[in-house]
Amino acid sequence: MNWYKFGKNIQRQRWSRFTRELNSVLSNNDLILKTLGHIDNLPLYFLETANYHTENPSILIAAGFHGNEPAGVWASLWFAENYHRMKLRQHINISFLPLVNPTGFSNNKRENSFGNDPNRGFCHSECPELSKEELSEEGNILLKNSDRILKCAKNGFLSLHEDPDETKFYVYTFEKTQKPDRLSKGLLDVENKFFKPYPDGEIEGVNGEPSGDITHDGLVFNEHDGSYEDYMFHRGVPMTACTETPGKLDMSLRVKANVELIRAFAYLAIDVNNKSNKKYQRK
Repeated sequence: MNWYKFGKNIQRQRWSRFTRELNSVLSNNDLILKTLGHIDNLPLYFLETANYHTENPSILIAAGFHGNEPAGVWASLWFAENYHRMKLRQHINISFLPLVNPTGFSNNKRENSFGNDPNRGFCHSECPELSKEELSEEGNILLKNSDRILKCAKNGFLSLHEDPDETKFYVYTFEKTQKPDRLSKGLLDVENKFFKPYPDGEIEGVNGEPSGDITHDGLVFNEHDGSYEDYMFHRGVPMTACTETPGKLDMSLRVKANVELIRAFAYLAIDVNNKSNKKYQRK
């Protein structure tokens, strides 16, 4: 699958195209396909690394939480399909949730077929006011499989999103630091190669409603909002992020940008793990 071939026609027959690309991924035998559950008869797939090396860092890449944000889905499948050819394969365990919201994706809608947002309702101690938000079918499935998912995301979790109404990018990051650190800077460096950052200030939310999220140089840092990336951070994953590529721009460019975001995230996890191991050995 070549990201340069992506165009407007990729929006047609989305589900059939997704399953064809998924079969191409499985032909390499580097990833094992598991079905975590079903939403309105469509499966929520999980691609787990087949050759798990305990000494290597483990990261999880997710896409398609919102059905009208397709570039991350295609980028995840491209990366998974070509994973076996990459040098980094020897140094990291990468797993994928390539399409969290299959019904929304099939219908080209943000919400699932029940009208729920799959990326909300993941409450924790720092956002008790969000406990009233309804957890989606997808969310319940993810929580039921938390042990498996957290093992595969031990060192990092990256969720690929898009803003369908935007021509500029922004990124949500979660790090165990007071100020943006290596994760934030690394993802911003990649995004800046492809797009212009969202202007400083409040991000316009869904349907033009104020989001309450404040961006600076395209970054929203440690914003506790009940999203899945927020939840994963509070479950102990040291680096989590949600990237938002501009959905109004060319599809092939957006797919390529998402591929490079995955690659940068993987190399960062490798680098952080290597430095941690050296520090441990010196002790």
